[in-house]
Amino acid sequence: MKSNSKGITLIALVITIIVLLILAGITIATLTGDNGIIGKAINAKNETNKANVKEQLGLAVTNSFSKGKLDKDILLENIGNIEGAEVSSAEFPIKVNLNSIEAQIDEDGNITIIGESHEDDEYKGKYTIANIEQLEKFRTEVNNGTFSGANNDNTAYLTKDLDLSTIENWEPIGISEEKQFNGTFIGNNHKIKNLKINGDSRFQGLFGFNGGTINGIIIESGTINNTKKMVGAICGQNNGNIINCINKANIFVELDGDTSCVGGISGYNTANAVIENCRNTGYIYGKGKLVGGICGYSFGEIKKCYNSGEIKSDSEQVAGIAGDSEGTSSKQALVESCYNIGVIYGSDSVGGIVGCNFYYSTIKNCYNIGGISYTSGYGGAIIGSNWQNATNCYYLASTCDRGIGTGSTAEVNSKTETELKNAGLLNNNTNVWKSDTDSLNYGFPVLEGQNEKVAKNNTADKMPKMLGVNSYFDSNDYTSGNEWKNKAGVNNIIINGSANKESDGSVSLQGTSESYGSINVGKTYNRTMYLIAKCQNYYNDYLGMFTSGITYDQSYYSLDIFSYQGKMYASSIWGDVQCDISSMQYNVAAIVSNLENSEYSFYINGKLIGTAKAQWGYRNDMMYLNTQYRGRFSFYDSRVNYKFLAVSTLTQSEEDVLENSRWLMNKYNIK
Repeated sequence: MKSNSKGITLIALVITIIVLLILAGITIATLTGDNGIIGKAINAKNETNKANVKEQLGLAVTNSFSKGKLDKDILLENIGNIEGAEVSSAEFPIKVNLNSIEAQIDEDGNITIIGESHEDDEYKGKYTIANIEQLEKFRTEVNNGTFSGANNDNTAYLTKDLDLSTIENWEPIGISEEKQFNGTFIGNNHKIKNLKINGDSRFQGLFGFNGGTINGIIIESGTINNTKKMVGAICGQNNGNIINCINKANIFVELDGDTSCVGGISGYNTANAVIENCRNTGYIYGKGKLVGGICGYSFGEIKKCYNSGEIKSDSEQVAGIAGDSEGTSSKQALVESCYNIGVIYGSDSVGGIVGCNFYYSTIKNCYNIGGISYTSGYGGAIIGSNWQNATNCYYLASTCDRGIGTGSTAEVNSKTETELKNAGLLNNNTNVWKSDTDSLNYGFPVLEGQNEKVAKNNTADKMPKMLGVNSYFDSNDYTSGNEWKNKAGVNNIIINGSANKESDGSVSLQGTSESYGSINVGKTYNRTMYLIAKCQNYYNDYLGMFTSGITYDQSYYSLDIFSYQGKMYASSIWGDVQCDISSMQYNVAAIVSNLENSEYSFYINGKLIGTAKAQWGYRNDMMYLNTQYRGRFSFYDSRVNYKFLAVSTLTQSEEDVLENSRWLMNKYNIK
């Protein structure tokens, strides 16, 4: 047999070096331990390899974006061009093996080394959650009553964003009050994506019952559909503290008795519980009563929170912050330093901040700039029905005709836009409100520490002034079918009959009595409407291009853009504004109602055409496209092409209307 003299020589050399180092006073542990010379060299090499893998995959990610979004197919092709890279999972998160290192890439382009240790960072020796399996293990321990954290500190740390898209029906953490979560959950502002719950039991959310502290979780996306009450994205019932949490998921809850009890953060907030520095941007719907952007029913405290999502109920006690706030003789309830910019819909006791402020409850230092829509009972810009205390609260005059719908009077006052942008108004024995110097909230006051832009439909592809907009339709988004998707709300245009996509990109409604569209925009105190459309043929009669029509009770409170003898008109029941601009060509038409002075204004292509008297009271909740004007919808052979329409629940300022009109003219090439 041939000897391996080179191998023996090398081994002998290594042994000789080690012996010499030992003779020099260097121990074996110093050489080979985790912190030894050789160990550190190996660790340094591993870190270099990881950095190289991240660099190569990062370059692939950078070159894989299309129209601002990471394109999976392009990314897989770019990874395939990396020498030695092997893809083990081609769906997000995409898993790659490169140079014996496993990595994954999520849909946002974030690269994570799988199994990368945190032993040398702040999480050493702590109970950490970095993947779905660990989250499910944590849930099992809580629900079995065995969770204790690490070293019995009763604390869990979320260290990664998690995508729950593979879980069709999430089971909550803390399944009963006896087995609620009683520890501390540190979310570190990580995101939970694609949270899905399809439930038929009470107390649903990421957590079912919380008796401890939940801090810093972002529900980035998802949908919750539940048939029973006590539902919130963070938790169903809060008996402890929820701090620094965000919900962006949409929630839908059916009747449970006469109640839904649903909130963006928590369904129910008990007497000693606190929700602080949280926000909701998701759409929240409850068929029954007690529906809120932050909490459905609160006996505890809600502080420094805001809502920018649409909140809707077919019933009462509906609001941007809490559907109902009430305390006891031994423990006052409190809603303090909160604001709402979302549109709120309900039947009765509808408020921008609180729907019903019941006994032993105080509302203070709050403001509302969101539209209020109520159908039968009472609504107010701050409180729908008030039985207790409200101090130092303000609202934008265009949101509603009153600050409190019914009940006890309180320190609630309307302000002009300029007045309400003064943060000093709200800092009554507090200093939590700051001026919006960074344009985070349309110039209105923001909360101390708030550094993110308020999410209310504003993106680069929408007109610049979107405050109060709950209906936004671009013809480029329509392809076919009987629904035209809303880009700023949940109510789509429903097309009765058929529609056609024209060569100029418009959507045409044409033909006989079945060719029209309808959209529910809510019964709001004021309204701003935008329309880009043209008639295909000439009419001597009135043709509603965008019209209120007639309400269910046959009362007619019009606010319309229509065509008459080939010209553009605006109308209310008390007066028309006409002009010589042709309705046979595309124009940017805008109507702004202001019931404070019982007037509306009509603009064409950014120019004020005129003003006229406006009917006081509710506007119709339904708007119609391509209808015979004031004809109780006896349709005829009309043809209208639509490129754009939008509705805001507020009176937008003349400056906002002009800025939006110029932007629309530029986008749709209107001279």
